[in-house]
Amino acid sequence: MKSLKTLASGLLALLIAVLATPAFAQSPPDIEGSWHGAISLPTGDITLVLRVEHDEDGALSATLENFDQSPGRLTPVSDLEVTPERLSFRVADAGATYEGDWDETTRRWTGTLTQGAALPLEFERGAPPPRPVVAGLDGVWEGVVEINGVELRQVLRVRTLEQGTFAAYASPDQLVNGVPLTGLARDGGLYVPETWPQF
Repeated sequence: MKSLKTLASGLLALLIAVLATPAFAQSPPDIEGSWHGAISLPTGDITLVLRVEHDEDGALSATLENFDQSPGRLTPVSDLEVTPERLSFRVADAGATYEGDWDETTRRWTGTLTQGAALPLEFERGAPPPRPVVAGLDGVWEGVVEINGVELRQVLRVRTLEQGTFAAYASPDQLVNGVPLTGLARDGGLYVPETWPQF
């Protein structure tokens, strides 16, 4: 009888210990704050930043920023729904929706951004790293290249913000517009991007 009581007491203590242990491994972080991720397009990757906050009434609200093409422009997000396992929202201005699941291993929201096509998108905690600042280049730069006897207009738009210097390339005659350029740098008095779009 004593051994049964001892066994029962041991099992009870073990049960209490298990129930008292916080389930950290199964609890995603508070959604409030900044999250960023990238979608892959034929012209390159586009970084998106999701910012979530509580309003005065405690309700969640959010905005989405196209960090590479429209830095500083915050587009309102609607139909935001968050559970411990799932995140979803809609961007009405862009006709886009997102649905993702919490991945405890990577500590990311892993899902799909749908805007006509379905694009894989993972959001990780925090804002993207700032861009380097390249002084003296802000503005619109225009030129022409000749390919096989055909002149093609080339446009480079550069602006410097709090997050760094951003550059976007356009070729109106090729119906190309707003392609982000990364790695802008100065070389021998000329400013050239380390990566140039290919068409």
